Amino acid sequence: MSAAIPAPRLARKYTKPVMPIGESDFKTVIEGGYYYVDKTLLIKEVLPHKSAKVMLVARPRRFGKTLNLTMLRYFFEKTTTSNQYLFINTKIWRSTKARQYQGKYPVIFLSFKEVKNSLWERAYDDICLLIRNEYRRHKEVVLPLLRDDEIVVFNSIISGKAKQSDIKQSLKYLADVLYRVHGQKVIFLLDEYDTPITVACQYGYYTEMVNFMRPLLGAVLKDAPSVGSGILSGISRIAQEGIFSDLNNLKVYGVTDDWAADKFGFTQGEVRELLVDY
Repeated sequence: MSAAIPAPRLARKYTKPVMPIGESDFKTVIEGGYYYVDKTLLIKEVLPHKSAKVMLVARPRRFGKTLNLTMLRYFFEKTTTSNQYLFINTKIWRSTKARQYQGKYPVIFLSFKEVKNSLWERAYDDICLLIRNEYRRHKEVVLPLLRDDEIVVFNSIISGKAKQSDIKQSLKYLADVLYRVHGQKVIFLLDEYDTPITVACQYGYYTEMVNFMRPLLGAVLKDAPSVGSGILSGISRIAQEGIFSDLNNLKVYGVTDDWAADKFGFTQGEVRELLVDY
């Protein structure tokens, strides 16, 4: 009589949280059910009218800068469809005061992280494309409320026919229009502001890039009463005598500063929790 065949051993079933490898958009991470280390309390640190008008956050790569800036965008931006559902299970939603700011403001959001061309002309075209896409994002709400002459300017930027002098004022112009349409000051978010400048230095067109970026950012961050808050992120702390020479309302927060130190990167406790979950 042959021996009985033992029953197969069943592996213990445990579904680990999915790590958002390559995902840096807050909405994608939350909707996709990815593992998220909750940094939403950063919102309390940057509530409109609480901090310096313009903040520059300098952190190394892979410290969650893009994820945090997209999180700020989805929290503050006034949209036709509410984004509250993205925050209901997060720490910030426990703050009654912070909740009052959700979905109340027009937001201009740009990311320069892919502006890495070796030629000035192509880098300029890349930035113009990003600006055109941001104009398109607001077009449906804004365009019906503009005067005929404003429509001409708006469409010239969207079509790519605007002169460089107009592009230099384009972010300020968009902020002014959004302020008038929504009745609330604009929150301006710029991710990886320093990438075009770093690449320009590498390929020999630093002067052209700085001469373009200085009025582009200076106009919207200093001379625009329509902007309530500006938050920039990047790897480098570019000296104020560069693109920010005229920006005297800029507050820089580096990796050694206490402000929001636990809102970028992982703390010791967060690393322990992550290891336990995995």
